[in-house]
Amino acid sequence: MNHKSETKLYFIEAKCPANQVFDFCGTACQTTCANRDETNRPCPRICVAGCRCKDGFVLNGTDCIKPEKCPTTKPELRPRRSIWPSKRKFLFNMTRALIFVLYRNMR
Repeated sequence: MNHKSETKLYFIEAKCPANQVFDFCGTACQTTCANRDETNRPCPRICVAGCRCKDGFVLNGTDCIKPEKCPTTKPELRPRRSIWPSKRKFLFNMTRALIFVLYRNMR
């Protein structure tokens, strides 16, 4: 019997979403909107095959967008509101974790 060992290579054309390219040895830690400002984040040095964002784009969920299009990460500022109980004025200016209360007796 004659047994031949045969190796076949198959190349598949990968279809990646908009602003993404296929990479056989890409990073395990893509830059995202959430981590784009972090400088020394730990990332294992391994090859990951798959779609990745093109240069100049960052991952936002499953889409690659320009960094300037990322949703804001600043705390949401809530609008001012006034409550007028009898003879007292309270002005609440609410931000993320701080509440400033201005109190003034009305005469």
